[in-house]
Amino acid sequence: MIAVKNHKHAKDNKNAHLRNQITVDQVLKSDVISEPLTIYHCSPVSDGAAALILVSGDLAREYDNPVYITGSGMSTDSIGLYARDSITSLKATELAAASAFRESGRTIKDVDILELHDAAESHHAGKPERFHFAPRLAVVVTHDAGHAVASP
Repeated sequence: MIAVKNHKHAKDNKNAHLRNQITVDQVLKSDVISEPLTIYHCSPVSDGAAALILVSGDLAREYDNPVYITGSGMSTDSIGLYARDSITSLKATELAAASAFRESGRTIKDVDILELHDAAESHHAGKPERFHFAPRLAVVVTHDAGHAVASP
Protein backbone atom coordinates (compact mmCIF):
# COMPACT_ATOMS: atom_id res chain seq x y z
CA MET A 1 0.00 0.00 0.00
CA ILE A 2 1.40 3.36 -1.06
CA ALA A 3 0.64 5.18 2.22
CA VAL A 4 2.52 2.58 4.26
CA LYS A 5 5.51 2.72 1.88
CA ASN A 6 5.58 6.53 1.92
CA HIS A 7 5.51 6.69 5.72
CA LYS A 8 8.31 4.11 5.86
CA HIS A 9 10.46 6.29 3.57
CA ALA A 10 9.67 9.41 5.66
CA LYS A 11 10.50 7.75 8.99
CA ASP A 12 14.21 8.59 8.89
CA ASN A 13 13.89 11.86 6.95
CA LYS A 14 14.56 14.68 9.42
CA ASN A 15 12.74 17.08 7.08
CA ALA A 16 9.58 14.98 6.81
CA HIS A 17 6.39 16.43 8.24
CA LEU A 18 5.16 13.03 9.44
CA ARG A 19 7.87 10.59 10.50
CA ASN A 20 5.72 7.86 11.97
CA GLN A 21 5.43 4.40 10.47
CA ILE A 22 1.91 3.10 9.87
CA THR A 23 0.40 -0.27 9.10
CA VAL A 24 -2.05 -1.36 6.43
CA ASP A 25 -4.59 -1.98 9.20
CA GLN A 26 -4.19 1.62 10.47
CA VAL A 27 -4.75 2.95 6.95
CA LEU A 28 -7.86 0.86 6.39
CA LYS A 29 -9.35 1.75 9.78
CA SER A 30 -8.62 5.49 9.62
CA ASP A 31 -11.28 8.15 8.98
CA VAL A 32 -12.69 8.32 5.47
CA ILE A 33 -11.92 11.61 3.70
CA SER A 34 -13.54 10.90 0.34
CA GLU A 35 -14.65 7.34 -0.32
CA PRO A 36 -12.57 5.20 -0.69
CA LEU A 37 -9.70 7.42 0.51
CA THR A 38 -8.92 7.55 4.21
CA ILE A 39 -6.89 10.14 6.07
CA TYR A 40 -3.67 8.18 5.51
CA HIS A 41 -4.27 8.15 1.75
CA CYS A 42 -4.18 11.97 1.73
CA SER A 43 -1.34 14.35 2.42
CA PRO A 44 -1.45 16.56 5.51
CA VAL A 45 -1.54 20.32 5.31
CA SER A 46 2.10 21.34 5.12
CA ASP A 47 4.01 24.50 4.41
CA GLY A 48 6.67 24.39 1.78
CA ALA A 49 8.07 26.38 -1.06
CA ALA A 50 9.70 26.11 -4.42
CA ALA A 51 11.30 28.81 -6.51
CA LEU A 52 12.05 29.19 -10.16
CA ILE A 53 13.85 32.15 -11.64
CA LEU A 54 12.93 32.77 -15.27
CA VAL A 55 15.29 34.72 -17.48
CA SER A 56 15.65 35.33 -21.20
CA GLY A 57 17.38 32.78 -23.39
CA ASP A 58 20.26 35.20 -23.89
CA LEU A 59 20.87 35.49 -20.15
CA ALA A 60 20.37 31.74 -19.60
CA ARG A 61 23.22 30.99 -22.00
CA GLU A 62 25.61 32.67 -19.54
CA TYR A 63 25.10 29.76 -17.10
CA ASP A 64 26.73 26.32 -17.29
CA ASN A 65 23.62 24.16 -17.55
CA PRO A 66 20.59 26.28 -18.34
CA VAL A 67 17.18 24.65 -18.49
CA TYR A 68 14.82 25.85 -21.18
CA ILE A 69 11.06 25.67 -20.89
CA THR A 70 9.94 24.61 -24.32
CA GLY A 71 6.33 23.82 -23.56
CA SER A 72 3.69 24.17 -20.89
CA GLY A 73 0.13 23.02 -20.50
CA MET A 74 -2.83 23.76 -18.30
CA SER A 75 -6.24 22.16 -17.96
CA THR A 76 -9.08 21.75 -15.47
CA ASP A 77 -11.36 18.87 -14.59
CA SER A 78 -13.72 17.71 -11.87
CA ILE A 79 -12.07 17.41 -8.48
CA GLY A 80 -14.69 14.96 -7.23
CA LEU A 81 -13.63 11.32 -7.29
CA TYR A 82 -17.21 10.33 -8.08
CA ALA A 83 -17.10 12.27 -11.38
CA ARG A 84 -13.91 10.69 -12.73
CA ASP A 85 -13.54 7.75 -15.08
CA SER A 86 -11.04 6.30 -12.59
CA ILE A 87 -9.96 7.39 -9.11
CA THR A 88 -6.34 6.94 -10.17
CA SER A 89 -6.53 9.37 -13.06
CA LEU A 90 -6.85 13.10 -13.32
CA LYS A 91 -7.91 14.04 -16.84
CA ALA A 92 -6.63 17.61 -16.39
CA THR A 93 -3.09 16.32 -15.81
CA GLU A 94 -3.23 14.15 -18.92
CA LEU A 95 -4.57 17.02 -21.05
CA ALA A 96 -1.99 19.48 -19.70
CA ALA A 97 0.87 17.05 -20.37
CA ALA A 98 -0.36 16.45 -23.92
CA SER A 99 -0.55 20.20 -24.48
CA ALA A 100 2.98 20.76 -23.15
CA PHE A 101 4.42 18.02 -25.35
CA ARG A 102 2.59 19.37 -28.39
CA GLU A 103 3.81 22.94 -27.75
CA SER A 104 7.40 21.82 -27.18
CA GLY A 105 7.57 19.58 -30.22
CA ARG A 106 8.99 16.88 -27.97
CA THR A 107 7.81 13.41 -26.95
CA ILE A 108 8.08 11.33 -23.83
CA LYS A 109 11.28 9.80 -25.27
CA ASP A 110 12.96 13.19 -24.76
CA VAL A 111 12.34 13.17 -20.98
CA ASP A 112 15.08 11.92 -18.65
CA ILE A 113 13.63 12.73 -15.22
CA LEU A 114 10.22 13.72 -14.01
CA GLU A 115 8.95 15.09 -10.72
CA LEU A 116 5.33 14.43 -9.83
CA HIS A 117 3.30 15.64 -6.86
CA ASP A 118 0.69 13.41 -5.32
CA ALA A 119 -1.65 15.05 -2.84
CA ALA A 120 -3.52 11.78 -2.40
CA GLU A 121 -2.66 8.15 -2.89
CA SER A 122 -5.10 7.96 -5.79
CA HIS A 123 -2.91 10.46 -7.67
CA HIS A 124 0.26 8.48 -6.97
CA ALA A 125 -1.08 5.14 -8.17
CA GLY A 126 -0.49 4.71 -11.86
CA LYS A 127 0.50 8.31 -12.64
CA PRO A 128 3.93 7.58 -14.14
CA GLU A 129 2.52 4.69 -16.16
CA ARG A 130 -0.29 6.83 -17.63
CA PHE A 131 2.32 9.06 -19.23
CA HIS A 132 4.46 6.07 -20.29
CA PHE A 133 7.34 7.17 -18.02
CA ALA A 134 7.83 3.99 -16.04
CA PRO A 135 9.96 1.95 -15.92
CA ARG A 136 12.42 3.78 -18.25
CA LEU A 137 12.82 6.96 -16.20
CA ALA A 138 13.94 7.99 -12.79
CA VAL A 139 10.60 9.19 -11.47
CA VAL A 140 10.58 11.30 -8.33
CA VAL A 141 7.25 11.48 -6.57
CA THR A 142 6.96 14.20 -3.95
CA HIS A 143 4.32 14.18 -1.28
CA ASP A 144 3.21 16.75 1.25
CA ALA A 145 4.23 14.39 4.05
CA GLY A 146 7.77 15.55 3.31
CA HIS A 147 9.40 12.72 1.48
CA ALA A 148 10.50 11.88 -2.01
CA VAL A 149 10.74 8.44 -3.51
CA ALA A 150 12.84 7.77 -6.59
CA SER A 151 12.31 4.68 -8.68
CA PRO A 152 14.44 3.65 -11.66
